[in-house]
Amino acid sequence: ILDCTMMDMPDVLSMNGFESGKRNFHASGYRAMTIVPMVKDNAAIGTIAVIRVAAGPLTDKQIALLKTFADQAVIAIENARLFSELEQRNAELQESNRQVSEALEQQTATAVNAAFAAKFAGAIVTNELPPPKALKSAPISVSSKYDGLAPEDIVFGAQWMNEAYKGLCHATASQRA
Repeated sequence: ILDCTMMDMPDVLSMNGFESGKRNFHASGYRAMTIVPMVKDNAAIGTIAVIRVAAGPLTDKQIALLKTFADQAVIAIENARLFSELEQRNAELQESNRQVSEALEQQTATAVNAAFAAKFAGAIVTNELPPPKALKSAPISVSSKYDGLAPEDIVFGAQWMNEAYKGLCHATASQRA
């Protein structure tokens, strides 16, 4: 089998050697056996064995059929392996797609909320947001044209402003001294 060659034993009892194997085989009621290796990439990955009660060799046609079965079995095993890999990769891609979709939904919701908050307050934010570390406690000054409020009337805490404007590239602000 390791040599990837077929073994045809028309009468196991007449073979030389393997005395205990022959006794066990004969005790099972069988006399003949043919083993065909299933070969993939020049290596045996399994076998197909046919055992028979009557002694005698298989015909050339029967042996050709067994070899065809063995070849088809190798193809079926490989297809099953490839299909399993494909299913696993598809599951990984679906999970990745779900995560990307979720992140995009969150980013869109944040942008919409920030735009709505800015529009609702009538805020026009000026200059550029400082880096997030600088926003931790610094209040942000926002000028407003809503209900005649002066810029001093609307002061947002930096923490809220950082969350409300996350992801918006056009958002600008100036730090109040």
